[in-house]
Amino acid sequence: MFIRRVTALCAAIAVVASLPLGAQDEDKKDTPSLSKAEQQDARVLIDLADSMGEALPSEFPLTWRQNHFVMAQNGQTFIPFTLQLDPTFLPSSAVVLYVRAVKKGVAAPPPEGDDKKGDEMMVEYPWDNLEFLDVPADGLVARGLALSGGEYELFVGVKELSTENEEEIKKTSVFRRDLSVPDFTKPELAISSIIVADGMEGVEALAPEAQRANPYTFVTIKVTPSLDSKYQQTSALTLLFWVYGVTPDAMQKPDVQIDFSFHQKLPEGEKYFNKTAPQVLNATSPMLPAGFDLSAGHLVPGMLNMPLGSFPPGDYRCEVRVTDKLSGKSLTQNVAFNVAG
Repeated sequence: MFIRRVTALCAAIAVVASLPLGAQDEDKKDTPSLSKAEQQDARVLIDLADSMGEALPSEFPLTWRQNHFVMAQNGQTFIPFTLQLDPTFLPSSAVVLYVRAVKKGVAAPPPEGDDKKGDEMMVEYPWDNLEFLDVPADGLVARGLALSGGEYELFVGVKELSTENEEEIKKTSVFRRDLSVPDFTKPELAISSIIVADGMEGVEALAPEAQRANPYTFVTIKVTPSLDSKYQQTSALTLLFWVYGVTPDAMQKPDVQIDFSFHQKLPEGEKYFNKTAPQVLNATSPMLPAGFDLSAGHLVPGMLNMPLGSFPPGDYRCEVRVTDKLSGKSLTQNVAFNVAG
């Protein structure tokens, strides 16, 4: 049962990975009509982003918890991310979120034509997105952005929505963050970020609005990323990633081997614990769909669902080694996780 479930999910992931994972950014500039209060709230965040290095307000806890990098078909890299807010600091859950990306060392390009906003020339950024939303009870907000490979500075700002009561003081928190985005379009072996997950399941494809709020749903595969990589012995370590730049055989099939080995961190140092059987993805592998074709843009998935019942409580390192047998090249990434008793 366990093997069949992993095989089915892996085959589905190989198919969804060939679709444009960054599609949710296509209508990011289609801004609906805003009320006067909403326009004022948006203007506050945009002006703060324009301040370029001046003191930024931090009136409630706002933290960047994690992000991942996955190739999108449009030549960009899709970056799902998770923010942590503290709802106890916010009387209302209604907020506006603003995310801007500026490429380091490159001046923002002027817009096409002579469009202006007031007396200001409209400036186009690699990413510039404003969204009104309700903060969930746990304070976790997951969204995504899409960028070309390179070095960026991100501006992330959240402001409570204003009301008709002009005497109310609404809180604002913002921060800047550097982001180094990998370029997965290069013709070389590469691995996406390894997503350490609390769970993964097949779902129906989401509508665009729901997709924006669920950036870790890859068309028909919903992933619940772990924020702390901590597991109970009764659970399973779940990993998901994609392999890029694979050399095809004559039938446009891959010949890739993925090895997972586990190392326990002890007071006296790290010690090898165990490993899984090699995971082989080739023309005869049941983990790839029958119509898998590298020339059609299909991508090689990597997936692990490892029961942790035999793992003593403690800290571990999982070494993930990907070998492209046809090119002879290999890559290694490491994932740290904890097993609680």
